[in-house]
Amino acid sequence: MKKILKRALTALIAAALLLSCLPLGILAATESEYDRLWGERSEKVYLWEKAMMGRGEYSVSGEPFFSDFAFLILYTDAAQELTFVRLSEFDPDFDLSFSWGYAGNVLLWLGVESGDALLSPQLEALTQNCYNEDKTREATPPMHLLVRELGIEKEELKAAYQKMKDDPRSIRPLLPMLSDEEFEEILKSNRCFKKGYEIPDFFFEALYLEDENQVKSLLARPYTVVLDGEALTAYDLFVTAKYSFEELAEKGVLTKEFRYFMDQVEKESEEGTSVSVKDCALFEELEAYLAENPENDPPATGDPTAAYALIFTLAALPLAGFGVHEWKKRRRAV
Repeated sequence: MKKILKRALTALIAAALLLSCLPLGILAATESEYDRLWGERSEKVYLWEKAMMGRGEYSVSGEPFFSDFAFLILYTDAAQELTFVRLSEFDPDFDLSFSWGYAGNVLLWLGVESGDALLSPQLEALTQNCYNEDKTREATPPMHLLVRELGIEKEELKAAYQKMKDDPRSIRPLLPMLSDEEFEEILKSNRCFKKGYEIPDFFFEALYLEDENQVKSLLARPYTVVLDGEALTAYDLFVTAKYSFEELAEKGVLTKEFRYFMDQVEKESEEGTSVSVKDCALFEELEAYLAENPENDPPATGDPTAAYALIFTLAALPLAGFGVHEWKKRRRAV
């Protein structure tokens, strides 16, 4: 019996050692939900921005986030409890050529020529704290707050998107203040109704993450980066020079997100948009700093709890086998 016990314990130890040598990433989730969504975003968002949103001054120095998905709220049940008005009536002093303050709350533009738009006063009130001190620019994505405040579940929002694609005119009863001509102009002027318009799935997933900084990072435009919780566009960093190199290094730029941002800014600069970093000393300093230093991000190995449980379960199998053997042996003896 001692001999068998000795063999069983030896097998137990050997199994434990063998399994503990395996990378936990093989047994645990290999990446967090954020890392997975970031991978999808980094593959798609730059091309999506160019294809769906256009590029230029608006892309690099306007709103920092992809936030003009608020129109989807019109296709949810929550829309039945809201009122909708013209932007010109809600804020007669609004100047589209100057202010971006309503970008996240504008639901639909009322025609290219009018420069007017449709919004909901209730949504505007809910998202007051989503803007900077001057109320001219988003500091955090309004849609992240709205889906929570209105109780819109992820699947409902996705269903609203499908409804918009299948039956865009279904929202007509919500907008009695518009003439038929104005409503048709909405369908004609807003890019969301045009053939080929798509919202990548990772945007829906990102809206429902708990960590607000992760949401900001995933919903940021290619020319925006989130540092220490603050969304900064290429215009902020390389035109108005909001921060020095030392300040940026202190904020933590040795991440995959900042490296991606630098790559997109350089790519767009080479293609000749409004922000050029060809002779920008700060851009060159940051580029050299990134090249000399590895990322600060820890490896994405997910939660190892399940991996440890599996290791100990497998390692205990030889001992369990020994117990079964002894039980059968005693049964035969009886």
